[in-house]
Amino acid sequence: MLPLVASGRQVGSCLITFAAEHAFSREDRTLYSAFADLLAQSLERARLYDTHHHRAGELQRAMLPRTPPRLPGIACAARYLPSTEGMRIGGDRYDLLKLPDGRIGLVIGDVQGHNAEATAVMCELRSGLRAYATDGHDPAATLTRTSRLPAELDTEPFATRLYLTLDPADGGLTAARAGHPAPVRIAADVTAVELELPPVP
Repeated sequence: MLPLVASGRQVGSCLITFAAEHAFSREDRTLYSAFADLLAQSLERARLYDTHHHRAGELQRAMLPRTPPRLPGIACAARYLPSTEGMRIGGDRYDLLKLPDGRIGLVIGDVQGHNAEATAVMCELRSGLRAYATDGHDPAATLTRTSRLPAELDTEPFATRLYLTLDPADGGLTAARAGHPAPVRIAADVTAVELELPPVP
């Protein structure tokens, strides 16, 4: 029976059994003690990773919209599916904004990485974009102003963003994108067309 000790505390125990009586040599004791140390460190790292992963996931879930806002004359739905299997956290974000002039803002973006830093940067960018958008700025001006935030935050991860505004009165779209893939419009007959929207820094 070996105690598993990491960071000065016991994190578990390891029981090694044999089918028959076994006499331990000095080499056996050294080997099993080294094995117990490695196992304890691995357990501690796994627990720390799980805690970190859980907290970052909670933060991201808190920052993504729970349900889209009710907008007159507009039916909308959102579903978040990470593109990488097993990755439930990161800098992915989307939003639907009810703008003061009756238009609707649609936002999608991604911050590099799948960790708490990416999630925190996403939160900052989301807040900044919402503030500039609801102030009445068009998509290009909103993205230009928001793009200054990562430099001010002194963060390493880069971000891509796409921001569209829809005027429900005439169906007109105004859009800008900063490094993000182009948007796709799907018509009633399920025809998908990629909208031509050149990326800008």
